[in-house]
Amino acid sequence: MPDNGTSEVVMPRIPTVHRVRSLLLVVILACVACASHHEHLPPQELLKANIEAMQEAVPSKISDPARAARVNKAIDALRQQLLSFDSVQATFQSNIRALNARPDATRSEFETLVKQFDEKRIAVRRRLFELHSEMIAATTEAEWKDLSPYEQRLLTETEER
Repeated sequence: MPDNGTSEVVMPRIPTVHRVRSLLLVVILACVACASHHEHLPPQELLKANIEAMQEAVPSKISDPARAARVNKAIDALRQQLLSFDSVQATFQSNIRALNARPDATRSEFETLVKQFDEKRIAVRRRLFELHSEMIAATTEAEWKDLSPYEQRLLTETEER
């Protein structure tokens, strides 16, 4: 660079296409990192993280302390139901494996296990619906619109594991 008496440094211009590609790459990497944050958690930790996120959202979404307390109570019960169902499901899977390992296992033994599991599953599903209804009853339409994505994420991720 010729010395013209100024100390100004001229930086080469990066073509716009390269800047856009670089920015796009950074944005994609950031999105992937955020989206996969919970994917690597064990099921119990994922449940805990989603419950905590929902409970942390309650005070900012529901201004009335009494209604917020009702929702938090329902969220606590929701957590208990989901943890209980995890245990029921693990026991069912273990029992099926044990029964399947027995060459003399009968069809009726399998049917009994499945029937017992279905009864428990239906009871949990009924209770989850009651808790869902309780949260809706304790919130206004606008409040529920803000809270429902937390419940949806909680139930969807719980179902997927």
